[in-house]
Amino acid sequence: MELETGAVAAVILAAGEARRAGGPKSVWPVRGTPSVRRVALAALNAPGIDAVTVVTGAWAPDVRAALAGLPLGLVHNPDYAEGQAGSVASAVRAMSAGCRTAIFFVADQPFVASQMIGDLIKFHLERKASMTAPFFQGRRRSPMVFDLGRWAQALINLRGDQGGRALAEAYPRELTLWPCDGLEAEIFLDFDTAEDYRSLTPAEPAQGAATNKRSDCD
Repeated sequence: MELETGAVAAVILAAGEARRAGGPKSVWPVRGTPSVRRVALAALNAPGIDAVTVVTGAWAPDVRAALAGLPLGLVHNPDYAEGQAGSVASAVRAMSAGCRTAIFFVADQPFVASQMIGDLIKFHLERKASMTAPFFQGRRRSPMVFDLGRWAQALINLRGDQGGRALAEAYPRELTLWPCDGLEAEIFLDFDTAEDYRSLTPAEPAQGAATNKRSDCD
């Protein structure tokens, strides 16, 4: 889809193998809805976002099924086993020429909120920032926002299991922090393991075993 110049694109990274979790954690239910779908809905409903793309990989069929019916794009990263950088690069390469700004989400941050996303984007654009991250309780958080005029090629050039945080660490003077201690801590919770998941969602059925075969094609 071609977008107007200056558009803001949201990218949800959902390609990982989730080895520590032991299964497709991005589709595990959180309050009755797959985590990746919760993130996608938050992005789709956020003020200021013009398009949403989800990057699939190891568990592509599961992720596609979890996102069924949503008005978003899918990009497959066949090199998902090499780390997050390939997913970032795949998304940036697929973006419309009109995209000026990109905000990157992880698929296992299920409580991210639409209003928070909109406020973060507004803060970034009003300050004409290079890259912006939420700053909550003394720590830099996800999602991160990037000016593509400055960072598109650098994002494509990332290697291994690096995401946008690698650029924040390499170029700290170009990072703008958005103070947001007034938000609920829940917004920034994520989960890496089945144990994390169970502590996050004690009412959900136990997860952790792979149920579907992985796919190398979208």
